[in-house]
Amino acid sequence: MTLAAEPLLTALAAVVGTDRVLTDPADLTPYETDWRGHFKGKALCAVLPGSTAEVAEIVRLCAEAGVAVIPQGGRTGLVGGGVPNDAGTAVVLNLARMNKVRSLDPMAMTIAVDAGITLAAARQHAATAQLNLPILIGSEGSAQIGGVIGTNAGGSNVLRYGMTRNLVMGLEVVLPDGRIWNGMRALTKDNTGYALRHLFIGSEGTLGIVTGAVLQLAPEPQRTTTAFCPVVDISSALSLLDSLRRAHFDALVAFEYISAATVALIAKYRPELASTLSVTTETGDCLLIEFAHMRASEEADAAIETDLGNAFEHGWITDALIASSETQRKAMWAFREAISFAQNDAGYSVKNDVSVPVARIPDLLSEATAAVAAVTPVAQPICYGHLGDGNIHFNFSPATPEISGELRTLEPAIVAALNGVVQSLDGSFSAEHGIGQAKVETLAKFRAGMELELMRAIKTLLDPDNRMNPGKVV
Repeated sequence: MTLAAEPLLTALAAVVGTDRVLTDPADLTPYETDWRGHFKGKALCAVLPGSTAEVAEIVRLCAEAGVAVIPQGGRTGLVGGGVPNDAGTAVVLNLARMNKVRSLDPMAMTIAVDAGITLAAARQHAATAQLNLPILIGSEGSAQIGGVIGTNAGGSNVLRYGMTRNLVMGLEVVLPDGRIWNGMRALTKDNTGYALRHLFIGSEGTLGIVTGAVLQLAPEPQRTTTAFCPVVDISSALSLLDSLRRAHFDALVAFEYISAATVALIAKYRPELASTLSVTTETGDCLLIEFAHMRASEEADAAIETDLGNAFEHGWITDALIASSETQRKAMWAFREAISFAQNDAGYSVKNDVSVPVARIPDLLSEATAAVAAVTPVAQPICYGHLGDGNIHFNFSPATPEISGELRTLEPAIVAALNGVVQSLDGSFSAEHGIGQAKVETLAKFRAGMELELMRAIKTLLDPDNRMNPGKVV
């Protein structure tokens, strides 16, 4: 810390209290890295505000001092969006203390919350009114609503409810100069000029800091049907997806694909989860399918059993395990959510989050696997994701943990090979994880021209001094 920084630190302490301005290196460490430890930086301090007014004053003080601000949520991202650079001059602003539910309107099916509340806590509060906040991601216990909005998070329920953007009705945002924009309107129809909230959704804190949100809820399902199905191949999986969407369009909420290599990885590193589903390293590709019914009727289960039976007769699936209890349903989802942890056990992993038109997924899997194999034989494709919306997490793990270093060295070439295939299939190199610091150069390459010019013009207009999360997105 330099002497020049002391006046700012003193002013920040006057806003939030001395104990909520962290400067000790040991205290700062958690705020200077992501949960995987892949992105690391240095901060001048971490500040923990407790209200929108405090956030606004902190941002104003930093603007006067010419100091960058790094908005930070639950640090569950995969692209380093909430991690400072290594200059040690930025202020990390973590909203964990802003964790209140402001209001819940059962009639309108909306909830207004602080940005620091976790997704799980917001979902639990909605459930007290028999309502559902239908954003389903594995990190819901840590991910904060502000980060979920800032990255326009996806998850397993996008097939039915859409991305986070579809569920955000209103926002409260602290702008780069410290002013507060109050757009906390819980209106379904509001055609009064530009829909400003959409500028901030997915902007990763580069245009302002989301401090509050009004979110659209849905009725809580009265009955859930969950099935775990070994599937013959990816083409068979798409045939089943098409069949189930046509028969159960409103009820089908998740259609998750787990490749054979991914299933084997979980069976190897999380055998206790695999055994509950009778899964082995030889099981092959699998699907996790979930339906949410608004009426508690056994007829719906019977129809799904019939459709899965037909899928078996068509040769699309080799078996179907339908959860007979909530415990069994949770076991199925625990298997799905264990993938990232199993990859960590296997060594360094190259994370990719891509999307293509659903019908092109077989081409993506075959062509990208071949393209990366031409780069290196040590990268094992670990493919899984949200098949119903075309989003595949096309990751790579080392053939053995000992060659993690080689995989890390080859990461740029691996990612370039994959993204080349994605581009040729009219896809996106970032389906739901965002840009952060990891994909800035990729964005500049694949969104060059008018699209990138417009993004930079918006950034310059709102944040001319580039102090809001610099080095991220654009």
